Amino acid sequence: MLSIRTQGGFCNRLRAIVCGVLWAEDLGLELDIYWPEEIGHMACGIAELLDISTIPRLRKTYNKYLSHAHQVLNADDMRTVLQLPGGPNIQSYSIFHEEFSSRGLVVLRAIKVLPYLEAIANGQMTFTNAIGIHIRRTDHLNCIKASPLPAFEAKVNELLVNDEKFFLATDEMQVKNRFKELYSTSLITPIHTLGRMTKEQQQHGVIDWLLLQKCSKIVASRGSSFSELAAMRAGIVLEVV
Repeated sequence: MLSIRTQGGFCNRLRAIVCGVLWAEDLGLELDIYWPEEIGHMACGIAELLDISTIPRLRKTYNKYLSHAHQVLNADDMRTVLQLPGGPNIQSYSIFHEEFSSRGLVVLRAIKVLPYLEAIANGQMTFTNAIGIHIRRTDHLNCIKASPLPAFEAKVNELLVNDEKFFLATDEMQVKNRFKELYSTSLITPIHTLGRMTKEQQQHGVIDWLLLQKCSKIVASRGSSFSELAAMRAGIVLEVV
């Protein structure tokens, strides 16, 4: 048995699960997933967001912590854990398998979000061929520093020359309101329940993630797993601001 405790937000947990599946396949093991509900990171249990029947190698899920788990942040960490006695008990928010961008894509695309969340996303995308904009703010100081808001405004103004349409995903209401004011005729941004404190906020964040995947490409903050996994799963270009 390979047991993994997922950490962080939705996409951090999802990429850790993908790597866990890859290692389980390599080792011929079943997979147990520990998905603790944490205020500010993950208000929802795993089965409130994902169709767990679509996760390969899965034996069981738990909405709690995994005791005595080793922190794994890369493939070398994982190989070190495998040399220890007993079954591998790990925890991660990272990519820790070298084939994440190849074999892992097959796994990432196989894991499905709950159908009702997919249905909401399908109903919200009223533009075709929109460019996705993902602006990560709030607690992600590295994203804020690396990708300041004026850089996004300059990029959108540049793209407007070609009369582009945009979908905006962000975790900060002030950013959403500013872009609605600046680009009211070119922008769709239907999700207004932002945050990570409640189940509804978390579910709406996943809907935003699905909507990004319906765009022609994604223009996003540097260093955000949210936009990185959206682009990888959809097979579209990710342009970092």
